[in-house]
Order: sequence, then C-alpha cells, then structure tokens
Amino acid sequence: MIMNKEQIIIDTDPGVDDALAIAFGIKAELPIEAISTVYGNSTVENCSTNALTILELAGGNVPVYQGAAKPMRGVNKLAESHGDNGLGGFSMDSGRRISEQTSLKHFQEVLERSEFGEITIVAIGPTTNIGELIEQSPELFKKTGKVIVMGGVFGEKGNVTPYAEFNVYNDPLALKMLLESKHPQIIIVPANICRQVTFIQEIFDKITNPELATGLAKISQVYIDYYAKDTEYGGFEGGVMYDLLAVALLVDSSLFNLEKVRVVVETTDPIKYGLTKIVSGNPNCEVATKVDANKLKELYVSIMNN
Repeated sequence: MIMNKEQIIIDTDPGVDDALAIAFGIKAELPIEAISTVYGNSTVENCSTNALTILELAGGNVPVYQGAAKPMRGVNKLAESHGDNGLGGFSMDSGRRISEQTSLKHFQEVLERSEFGEITIVAIGPTTNIGELIEQSPELFKKTGKVIVMGGVFGEKGNVTPYAEFNVYNDPLALKMLLESKHPQIIIVPANICRQVTFIQEIFDKITNPELATGLAKISQVYIDYYAKDTEYGGFEGGVMYDLLAVALLVDSSLFNLEKVRVVVETTDPIKYGLTKIVSGNPNCEVATKVDANKLKELYVSIMNN
C-alpha cells in the first residue's frame, strides 16, 4: 500500500526485465519521483538511454539521473541475456535527455528536502548507488523509507555463478553496507522467488495498446530466447521477470509472503563471491519467501491495459 506522501526512486540497470518493471510502475501510476541508473545489464550509458526509451514507450514523464559506471570495489560483469544494448537491440528516438545531475547528487538533494520515510528506493540493479549514498551521506540515507532490493538467492544456485545472483555479484560490498546500516525497512526479493514468474511472447498479445505490446515484445524476444536455450542458468519456460517482482511488491503486497531474517553477504571468498546467506541472529531485513505467480501475471496484463 502506497502512503499519500510516498515518492519512489527506481534505481535500475535497464535491462529487459527492468524495462517491463518500469513500464508496469508507470502504468500502475505509482508515485515515481525519478529513475536512477547504474551499470549492470549493460553499460551505465546504455542503461540510461534505455530508461529514456522505456519511459517514452510507456508514456512516463519522469526524470532520469545517471549513476555509477562500476562497482565500489572490483570489476563489474555485464549481462549476456539482454542483447547488444541491454534492450534486445530495441531503441526509440524519444528526444528525451538524461539529467545533468548525477544519481548520487539527486538522492542527496531529494532526501535533504524530504520528510523521514517519504522516499522509497526500489533497487533492481547492482546496489552501488545506494552504497555510495550510505558511504557519503549516512545521515541522509537514514531518512529513506522502504528500500526494496531485487537481489540474492536462497536455497538454489545463482544466475551468474553457482553461488551468486547477478546484482549482488556485481557489488556485494554495497549490499553488505546496506544490510549493516541498521535500516529498519529493507526488503529483499531474491532470484529463487523471481524464477516463479516467467513471461513468454503470448503475454504481450493480451496488451491492447498495439505500440506498447509490440515494443515490449521486441524488447523481450532475445531475453526469452536466452532463457529457453541457456543450459547453465536458463532452461525456464520463459524469460524470468526478476525486477518486475520488486515493483509489483509496491503495487500489491498481498501477492507476497515476507519473513524477517538476518542476511549476510560474502565479499572476500573468490569462489563464493556474492553469496547471500540467511543466518541466525537479529533480523536485518525482510525476504520474500512466496509469490502468487498466476495472480501477478494477471495483474500485469490488467495494469498494462489501464
């Protein structure tokens, strides 16, 4: 449930599933204050351009701020499943421009003028921008409300190594900083839950706006094909809509079960780098443990036809 004064910043690396998540948030009329970009599914430059593209396609009037181009420590790994530019090769000349202000500066300014708990962050890429905010402006970060993270994996293999999920693997230090920040409203939506929600091309046939349906179908084709054919981390009946679930949590939280737990992140072991693990001790976050996949898909189509 969205509070009256709540404003949402989507921190993202578009990305096919990011694109579908952003479009969903726009069509659901969530109070999205800004899009903040980060490297991940492609370079940060491509991700920023892709954010402008999906806003144009979905009819969203939201500023885009460009953030981190690399992790706080180490070297980033770009995704292979999202095509040449991160959107399956899809592009639109929207005439829109990326804001001159950086993501970090925007986070700082919007938190400076906001009330406590008013700003919700939905992080659906590597959490580097959040890590930098915590490092440089810890008191301002404390003013944030919910911080929803699509990241980590529990009880299943990762999607970039056997141990790690992609977003966490790219910057485990940043997620570690978040989990150790004692922030009271961290929610993690892990890959093992996201894998229950897959899309095939037929879902876009149910969208009545032809331009939107065609655009989303073109964006998703390479991604869906990758997941069908990849023998190491794929083999699903469709493209896994990881990031959609983090946004869907804000649209209808009743679709999810959440459990308060303590999560730690591996940041030093080169083999298990990026591993997320639930351990005993005082909870430092909530983790999604269940999703109603069928209802979420129905909700997606319904919202996209608004």
